[in-house]
Amino acid sequence: MQVRIVPARLDTPLDGARLHPQFIHYPRGGGYFGRHVHPFQPQKIGLIVALTASGTHFDTGSTLFWDERDRRLDLDAWQAVGSDTAFRYDLPHAVSGVDTDAQLAFGTPTGRWVAIMPLH
Repeated sequence: MQVRIVPARLDTPLDGARLHPQFIHYPRGGGYFGRHVHPFQPQKIGLIVALTASGTHFDTGSTLFWDERDRRLDLDAWQAVGSDTAFRYDLPHAVSGVDTDAQLAFGTPTGRWVAIMPLH
C-alpha cells in the first residue's frame, strides 16, 4: 500500500474535505456510541486519543472494534490517559455504555472523554 502524506489545515479544504477536531464526552450513567462504520476514503486511518481512564474517571465503558468475522475486540485494557488508538477507518466500532448503573450526568465532567480528528 502506498501512503501519501498531505499537510492539512483546519481552514483549507483537502480534496474537498476538512479536518474537524473533536472532544467527545461519554457521560457516566449511559453515555455510548452505537456500532457504526465510516467510508475508508478520504480518512483511511482513524485516531482516538484517550483523555480519561477506566478505574479513575469511570468504571465501565470501552472502545469496541469488530473484525471481518464479526469477532469483538474490547480495548479497555489498552487505553490509558494519553494513549492513542489508530485503526482502519472502515472497521466497525462503538463505545459501550459508560457506568450504566450510575445516574446520568451530562452536566459534570465525569465519564469517558476522547479526542478525535475526523476528516470529512
